[in-house]
Amino acid sequence: MTRVHDNHPWRQTPPPPFFEETLQEGNVVEDKAHGQLVITYQGPCPCCLGQTVSKTPLTVIPSDDQGIRGQSAGQPFTVTMQCACVTVHPDTPAGMSGCGHEWEVTVR
Repeated sequence: MTRVHDNHPWRQTPPPPFFEETLQEGNVVEDKAHGQLVITYQGPCPCCLGQTVSKTPLTVIPSDDQGIRGQSAGQPFTVTMQCACVTVHPDTPAGMSGCGHEWEVTVR
């Protein structure tokens, strides 16, 4: 079955039944430079299926084990991402993009 972009209203809930499957199709990349760690999710939004590149910057605080504050180096942690597809969904607030849906990715 072919899935197509769903232009549903901003922050529609609950997530669709294909949410988990679609989330696995995306790619999560870490980029650490200049005191920041940027986590990028690129792929289909697991809620509206629009192609998205969602970036979440985190501040890296040096520690004895070179981990992220509150995390030990090499330990997985979760980051909240938000749809940034280029479709203007109904009821999208001014200055925002995407469908407004948020999800978590695990960074290992």
